[in-house]
Amino acid sequence: MLKTVQRQNIIKYLHQLKEPITKSKKQMQYALIGNSGTFNLSEFDEFVNSYKRLHQLAPEALDGFDHLLSALDEFFNSLHNILRIDNMEIFITWYNLAISSSGDTVRAMSDYYNHAQFDNVLVNVNEEMGQYNTYNGACFAKVLMVCSVRTLAIENSFELALVRWYDFKHLNRLHKYKCPWITLTNIYSFIPVDLLIELVHIVPCFNSENEYFANVFIF
Repeated sequence: MLKTVQRQNIIKYLHQLKEPITKSKKQMQYALIGNSGTFNLSEFDEFVNSYKRLHQLAPEALDGFDHLLSALDEFFNSLHNILRIDNMEIFITWYNLAISSSGDTVRAMSDYYNHAQFDNVLVNVNEEMGQYNTYNGACFAKVLMVCSVRTLAIENSFELALVRWYDFKHLNRLHKYKCPWITLTNIYSFIPVDLLIELVHIVPCFNSENEYFANVFIF
């Protein structure tokens, strides 16, 4: 389900990028802040190894780097027959945080006042909500990285978030204590930053492994 939603949103996003900008079109209401580095995808291993020697990375950041290449492959595979791109043409700028369309600051940082912070968010998948279980047309995800991906094959850059998805713990019981009852999956995706709706407070279930409640009472 999550991969299908991701692919459909990526294709829609690409078509939006290729459309000419007119005065009547609204500008995208988000921003990426805090440049942590830029690298050519062909030099990915060298960049990561060098960065790890100089910085202490949180487990979430390491997890993001471990899945970056496969998630990026999936992102560009979704554009098959639309773009032809090779690794030599791809440049990635890695950022600390994004400002979502709602104005929330979404952080993916190993060191935020001496603590790691990788925020949980609601992701807009409204157009596919009729086919899948969602929370009011949105899905839950943990943001591991935000970045700008630039390629010579297209004039615009891709402003993306690398996320690890949550899903409902049980399909026959979506809520517990009136909150979405969810689990962290092993599905990772790059999604457009403009799909990030807002921060969400996700609470681990006491004495349970990989079970969480989305605290919808403090949205």
